[in-house]
Amino acid sequence: MKVILRLVACISILILLSSTSKADYRTSIGIRLGKFMSDIELKHFYNGNRFMGMEFKTGITQEAFGGYKAKAFYIAQFPLRNSMLQIPVDLVIGAGAHGGYFKEKYYKVVDGQPVYYHDNTFCAGPDAKVELEYNTRKFPLTVSVDCNVFYSAYHPGPEWIDFGFTLRLKL
Repeated sequence: MKVILRLVACISILILLSSTSKADYRTSIGIRLGKFMSDIELKHFYNGNRFMGMEFKTGITQEAFGGYKAKAFYIAQFPLRNSMLQIPVDLVIGAGAHGGYFKEKYYKVVDGQPVYYHDNTFCAGPDAKVELEYNTRKFPLTVSVDCNVFYSAYHPGPEWIDFGFTLRLKL
């Protein structure tokens, strides 16, 4: 728990200290397919420089025996410019929180064995994400891969990391 809180604090400090970056769009909507969570999402840059913003996700999770989750992130986007690659790839880092609902069979693992919660269980906790985003220049699309680390402080679950692929439409 302390490690996750330190990670979220470090990412938040990096976001607040950052001042040079720019996305080529202001708002996008997308679909994410992940190992555990698949969702629809909205990403919006509120800063005039278009490098700081918010990202909202809601969808179905396959964590435990399935349920629903919603996530919100405070994000920063930085260009990764490498003269050898010559491709527009951005690094996106974020810190946020999630809330989830599981109708039945939601559990935590204690000593290698599942310990089930009651039916209709809610969970909530902090999240952190790292993402690589490719911004297409000819089409209004972005493609990205991400790693999302999460911990449910309220009703911990069996999982703590998710990987995904996202396709977004720039608005």
